[in-house]
Amino acid sequence: MIQVLPVLVACAIASKGYTNILAIEEPESYLHPRLHAALAEHFFELAKQDKPPKVLLETHSENFLLRTQLEIARGEIDPELVMVYWVRQLDDGRSIAEPVIFDSKGRPQGEWPRDVFYTDIELSRQLVQERRKHS
Repeated sequence: MIQVLPVLVACAIASKGYTNILAIEEPESYLHPRLHAALAEHFFELAKQDKPPKVLLETHSENFLLRTQLEIARGEIDPELVMVYWVRQLDDGRSIAEPVIFDSKGRPQGEWPRDVFYTDIELSRQLVQERRKHS
């Protein structure tokens, strides 16, 4: 609660129009992964306002990003309102931020790394296969 309370207060302040920019580093810190999507919903509510603040988030949460994609796929948020930058490290040690946009179905376009979410998807696929073997 100590970590997420300032995030929720910042969202409330931004929702009242007291700030035009809301920037938060890892808003999901110390939250159980099941709550990442719920926290993402607060940011979607900000984005849906008549005069939304600009929201800049830095996150490592797959659940946060998947929830964003789901919101787009459901038509609840315009993909034009979402911009993701994928930061990757070059061989020489420098980092670059590459923009990733989403289509209307929440599918990433552009320089999206192929192995993102691979482990989760592969484990889920294997689990489904095992369940089918035993049913």
